[in-house]
Amino acid sequence: MRRETQEAAGLFTTGECENMEGLFDLLADGDTAFQLQKSEVARQLGWFDEASNILSSISDPKFARVVSFIKQLIDDRDTRIRRVPDWRMIGSIR
Repeated sequence: MRRETQEAAGLFTTGECENMEGLFDLLADGDTAFQLQKSEVARQLGWFDEASNILSSISDPKFARVVSFIKQLIDDRDTRIRRVPDWRMIGSIR
């Protein structure tokens, strides 16, 4: 694996980490919905700096609540899977 992941903390198996890394690589840059998803994958893998950098590129006010929520999880160093507010609307805004 190219980065340290949370498998040592028992949150994900090696296979799950590899799958999440593959998903991270597949998510396209540029599209805001994909950027949010990419940031979430990075956060869940414990790649907090990368997750934060991705979020800092999102300036669309439609996503402010979601970005704020994910930033708080990053600040808290929280890698757990969380229900993100307004997540269901992300796919419809393109």
